[in-house]
Amino acid sequence: MSTSVNMYNYHVENLRGLDKAIKDIQYVTKQSIRSGNTQKNLDSFKRIYTFLIAAWAETRLDKLLCEMHTFSDSAINIIKNQDSQLHKWLKAVELSFKQHHNITSKKLTKDNIGQIHFDRFKALEGVLKNELKAIIEVRNKLAHGQWLYPLNRKSNAVSTNIYQALNNENHLSLMFKFNIIKNLSDIVHNLVISLPTFERDFSQIFGKIENAQRNLLNRKYEDYVQKLVENSANGKLNLDM
Repeated sequence: MSTSVNMYNYHVENLRGLDKAIKDIQYVTKQSIRSGNTQKNLDSFKRIYTFLIAAWAETRLDKLLCEMHTFSDSAINIIKNQDSQLHKWLKAVELSFKQHHNITSKKLTKDNIGQIHFDRFKALEGVLKNELKAIIEVRNKLAHGQWLYPLNRKSNAVSTNIYQALNNENHLSLMFKFNIIKNLSDIVHNLVISLPTFERDFSQIFGKIENAQRNLLNRKYEDYVQKLVENSANGKLNLDM
């Protein structure tokens, strides 16, 4: 039987493997863009990238739950028993705040954790319900073979919202969303492991999330493609974002 230490190491190695896979798909996609392939021709890469980001988020939470001095066994069971990856992340954030404020009540409010922490709690919740939720929903459809047409729960019609969400994604938007999810996981990790570290670093890390969110709204994929092609022509192959 695997020990908790072994399970933690497995999650660490899985996360490293996913990091490498994401870097590989980023590299291949950029090379394909530089070669002149249109966004439509990159659809398979986009779907693989989306799948990997969601898998990374799931594994990152698994790793967190295996770390020493995080949650109690009962809290871990509560998180694991949530019905979706999104709800697991939401519950992990909620229980983290409750743990640090010694709260047993069902609801977090500005009165029991203070206005500043309540605002931070709602901000993290908002990121989870937006960027992470969208990635998870698309991944679930892809995992069930709904590669081009995601279906609704009854599998009797196309899920219009998820279909549109997937087709609106591109390599640039997925890079920003992965950046958001990575920084979000760092904040949650700090919250669980060390409240002083959370307090010290929250504004800096959340600022990175807000910057990525602004880029999602303002950065144009067409401009990104043009810049990649121009840099390729000039021999500069390491442009990220």
